[in-house]
Amino acid sequence: MKKYKTIKMFLTTFFGTDADAYGETYSEIVDTATGLVTGLKDDLSDEVCEFLHEYPDNESATLYLNKLTDGQIGDVSFLHPSPVEFLQWLSSYLKQKRDNHHS
Repeated sequence: MKKYKTIKMFLTTFFGTDADAYGETYSEIVDTATGLVTGLKDDLSDEVCEFLHEYPDNESATLYLNKLTDGQIGDVSFLHPSPVEFLQWLSSYLKQKRDNHHS
């Protein structure tokens, strides 16, 4: 699974057993993650966009994400409202952060 290394690192690190340490909401966790990892905003944004293009439905996305994370965070169906909708939100949130940073 060489593809989507950034998504794997993001999910297993920031949504793993220590997720509470990074924030209580998705936006807090993403803000913490992008503050700690240089280049994460752009790399993650690019990978999420590509991932959603390749796995546009929850069934295939969930199967791939569960394989990608090797069960390190349990079943990714905890991502609400669904894994695909979470990734769509993440993509737009990262773009918004990038746009706000450049303005």
